[in-house]
Amino acid sequence: MNKMITKIISAVAAVAIMASQCITAAYADSFSFEDAVNLGETDYCAENVMTDEPYEYAFAELPADCSVMDGIEPIRTLEISEEETAELVEQINANMEHNRIFAADDIVTESFDSDYDYTDDLYYAQLPSDYQKLYQQMITDFDLVLNSSKDIEVNTLTYQGASYDLFYAIPYTDIDQISAFYYAFTYSNPQYFFTDICFFSSSGGKNYMFFNLYNNFKDGSVRAAAKSEIDTVTNDWMTEINACPDELSKEC
Repeated sequence: MNKMITKIISAVAAVAIMASQCITAAYADSFSFEDAVNLGETDYCAENVMTDEPYEYAFAELPADCSVMDGIEPIRTLEISEEETAELVEQINANMEHNRIFAADDIVTESFDSDYDYTDDLYYAQLPSDYQKLYQQMITDFDLVLNSSKDIEVNTLTYQGASYDLFYAIPYTDIDQISAFYYAFTYSNPQYFFTDICFFSSSGGKNYMFFNLYNNFKDGSVRAAAKSEIDTVTNDWMTEINACPDELSKEC
């Protein structure tokens, strides 16, 4: 997946809010991780469902699939026992290690954007060093899922009558920091189309955030077919964009 050009996906996904982007661009351009964290203290959550405060303002240009409004819930709290959470974390970590080994020889290394460096990203640059390390590891692991055509191991959890394929677990200590990090990461990386809602849960005094796999993307052939379609569309867009006479018209 061309990370650089697939950032365009976020603009397309956000078509419903484009009319307001001229106003809200200032918020994204002046993004501060600390400000986002401070906005989140004590008042960001109601009945375990993210409201439109505070991240609406700190991340005003989030793509539509990461919206916190109109009933979309990007983050929920899992109400499962500590024992179940501990088992879930252990299994997900084992699954991820299996995926790293099993898919390592299947990774597509050639890319149109071989010079792309995500460390130049606006949001990444403002993250604390420990979250930058987490970001780096997630890029490596999510690229593995993105670029491999092999099936991946997941942990399917049935919760409130619905099934969720959880494939990634992250320990955290501060709910507002990890929430701000989540939005920064997902906004900056729309190429990871297979990620869906995230869950929070706790075990043994530790807190965890779980990434859920969207649709049937544990199936390597399904995931590869979707990636191919997205690549085709974005490459067509880039052909048109690169034909523009100057940088301003390309941005437009």
